Amino acid sequence: MRNPTHPRGRRQACRTNRLMAGSRCTGSRLRKPALEELGLGAVIDSLGEVFDSELIAPGVGDDHAPLPVTEVEVGIVEVGGIGDPVRGAALFAPRNLGDTSRWQGDPAGAAIAAAQLEFLARSFRESPIYSVNSNPATSQTLDSAVLEMRAALGIAPRAPNGDIEVLLRRAGRALQEGSPAGALAALTGPNFTEPPEGVLRRLGNLPRLRIVSAAAGMAANEISSSRRRG
Repeated sequence: MRNPTHPRGRRQACRTNRLMAGSRCTGSRLRKPALEELGLGAVIDSLGEVFDSELIAPGVGDDHAPLPVTEVEVGIVEVGGIGDPVRGAALFAPRNLGDTSRWQGDPAGAAIAAAQLEFLARSFRESPIYSVNSNPATSQTLDSAVLEMRAALGIAPRAPNGDIEVLLRRAGRALQEGSPAGALAALTGPNFTEPPEGVLRRLGNLPRLRIVSAAAGMAANEISSSRRRG
């Protein structure tokens, strides 16, 4: 067994603490990491948990509609400035949504990315912070991106963002757990214009979506601009 007092042992313990506490060791102390130190996929959600942004859309729940943004922001654990789930989702939007063809063959990842887009569109439109302080063109482009994504997947254009967030998140999680039947169940109902098999097939064969790509960049730029202004 590795001696925890040995330098290598301390480094191993450090890595464990970093995963559990969202911090990084400096000598014998822990400090909060900067965004780039967490890795491209790291996002801190409203409960302070670290998720991979490819697999988790911050703010999206499994079994119920996501909380309003004003409630999600209560009690956020700030780590490296990305504790706000809207900020986290926006910062990684170019990676997850900049070229949606990256998800070809990965319907689970596509479902989570599409849920992230629904979350961003809702947040920039309804949040008392982002709807007031952001360029209105960003929200408008996100809404157009949602329509483009929905047309590509076979989702009703007027379905509520929150409902679609949850259904897509549920479908993605079911696929990750090896349950195509669960995914098909989540993709069934009046919120979809295609049968569930068709929606699932489209999730696995997404092309690059021009408006979605533009909206992802605009959302990320809003966060970068707010940091510079702050």
